[in-house]
Amino acid sequence: MGRAVTRGSAIVVAIVTVGFAAGIMGGFDAQARPAAVRLKTVLCALAAAAATLAVLWSHTPPPPPNVVLILIDTLRRDHLPFYGYPKQTAPFLSTLAARGVVFDNAHSVSAWTPPAAASLFSSLYPFEHGVVRGIALAKRQERLRGVEIRLPKLPRAVETIPEALRRRGYATWAITENPNLTPELGFDQGFQNFSAFPKNLEAETISARLFEQAEAITARPPYFLYLHYMDVHAPYRERAPFFDASLEGDARRISGYDSGIHHVDAHLRRAFEGLEWAQNTVVIVTADHGEELGERGHFGHGASLYSEVLDIPFLVYLPGGAGGGRRVPDRVSLIDVLPTLRALAGLPAARSDAGFSLLSVLQDPRARLPPRPLLAHLRRGERKDGREAALRATLLGDWKRIGGDPQGALLFHLPSDPREERNQARALPELEKRLQRLFQEREARATSYAGETAALDLDAEEIEGLKALGYVN
Repeated sequence: MGRAVTRGSAIVVAIVTVGFAAGIMGGFDAQARPAAVRLKTVLCALAAAAATLAVLWSHTPPPPPNVVLILIDTLRRDHLPFYGYPKQTAPFLSTLAARGVVFDNAHSVSAWTPPAAASLFSSLYPFEHGVVRGIALAKRQERLRGVEIRLPKLPRAVETIPEALRRRGYATWAITENPNLTPELGFDQGFQNFSAFPKNLEAETISARLFEQAEAITARPPYFLYLHYMDVHAPYRERAPFFDASLEGDARRISGYDSGIHHVDAHLRRAFEGLEWAQNTVVIVTADHGEELGERGHFGHGASLYSEVLDIPFLVYLPGGAGGGRRVPDRVSLIDVLPTLRALAGLPAARSDAGFSLLSVLQDPRARLPPRPLLAHLRRGERKDGREAALRATLLGDWKRIGGDPQGALLFHLPSDPREERNQARALPELEKRLQRLFQEREARATSYAGETAALDLDAEEIEGLKALGYVN
């Protein structure tokens, strides 16, 4: 508002100056003041007015940046070269990381897409927004013969990222491929343009739609664009040239996973360059969760809250590469994205936000986030007594607790045991109980927004597509 007042005052000054010059021209006796002197006076006044207007317009605030939020489904951070992976799976993202701000300790809030994406959009934990189930069916749960199933929706009472940015004049766009991120399940909330391709698993689909809409997207800045890629998700497709066909067994599967990263990385380069995001665009690259790649004898996700599933990449590119090459050690979460974008747009934090704004850390290399527990939740059905069966994880400082596991409580010291192989719950019972209480206290005082549901009918083609993704056993 101060800038608007200053600009208005400057205009008034300029107008008064010109008016004063005109008064000089007409208000004095022509014989008392020679024409040359009168002309000189007017020209000086006009020059002053022009200088005032020049100062005015030079201080006009620049337009707010566009915001592009890229989510690469199932991407664990330790398979990216800028997080230490020895293979060059993502040359473009590595270049972007060198020009951006990389968060070394970013975490998801769950082990699969519906709760994680709902938390990303709402800055609420899964036990708050209630999107703890999605299109992941087992034969013992549903008979897949055209039966109607009801699933929780993203609550309309919760403000989402696109809704917040629309209040600041942003046009809002989304292109997604995950079958759980559809209008039926509420994920179009706040988007003016929402393209969902739940049966496709190729970045080519997103690229084609993106460039079809590129002129319309860029015609009205600022804009918010959400892109959700599925190329890293199972089934791992063996994509040349990165895939190593000489490998066998688990190594071959992992090479297929890595080739998916390399494939989507090439499409991200094309999008970044084609839509000219280098100068006036904030680009955020992250994932909804990671993937088990043979750890503890498993492949996939959705069954545990170990590091291979919860540890995700988090990269922020600021316009022009501001702050390029910085690494942030503070622990952050998907729940921090909405508060950060609110702050970026000049909006106040919402009382419902479970996360923190990261804007101060992005702008100031000396800034640090205050210590806080970060939580993760994974619904695993219901017990015989009707209570929810779930895994619950708490991260605080160097420690992580997982509760609800059949083995009992798990406690890991992350710096010395990043693969979470040495349970210290018995050795440090007070610390384990403290982390448990932190989760219980946060869950007890949380406001629940759950309750809205959507009815879905799955046809045979959709069921086969879900089987390919591992969503149907």
